[in-house]
Amino acid sequence: MRLSIESLKSLERMCVTYQSAITDETVSYLHGRGLSDAAIVSYRLGTVTAGGEHGMYRGMVSIPYLTELAGCVGFKFRRPHACTKECEHQKYLTPYPTRIYNPHAFTLGERLGFIAVCEGEFDAIILTAECGIPCVAIPGVETWEKHRSWPLLFQGFSRVLVFRDQDEPGMKLAKRILSDVPAAQLVDFEGLPQGDVTEIYLAWGADAIKEIAGV
Repeated sequence: MRLSIESLKSLERMCVTYQSAITDETVSYLHGRGLSDAAIVSYRLGTVTAGGEHGMYRGMVSIPYLTELAGCVGFKFRRPHACTKECEHQKYLTPYPTRIYNPHAFTLGERLGFIAVCEGEFDAIILTAECGIPCVAIPGVETWEKHRSWPLLFQGFSRVLVFRDQDEPGMKLAKRILSDVPAAQLVDFEGLPQGDVTEIYLAWGADAIKEIAGV
């Protein structure tokens, strides 16, 4: 979806505002997810302020969707706490069309000859910024299936590393990517006590992830 110049300018202004308004609560939450201060700044994470078109998301973590040429093209929002089964709200909210998160990773991946794909934005940041594994995030199997051109983006890579979430939706997404992308190969964490990228990173560190991924 191509955005107007006016829309892009508005999104950029909001991105700057939320980034500068980041709260201690948001920073603490992001640190708990394994994100360094450098990653928080680089990915322009912030806190939604009162007023404006995002007023209903006030106090939530703002996750801007950034591109190399257009800058901020949308947002996703998340409550700054670890959601449990008892939470009655969705983990992530967005009023914007779904896009691939962290497309900058394609540029780095082209230089390295491989790229990774996962499901969550924070996992993609950890893999890219903290582990040196260029990674994009796909928000679920249904989204992948709706965008039939997305598998073409991975053509030309000798390896496409698939990091899956260890729940049923995550396994469905991984299975579909493995089916649609010839160079895709699963990164298997099943032998470890924790199962997802963030959990593995917090428990074992970047070197463990790189060793398991073979990079």
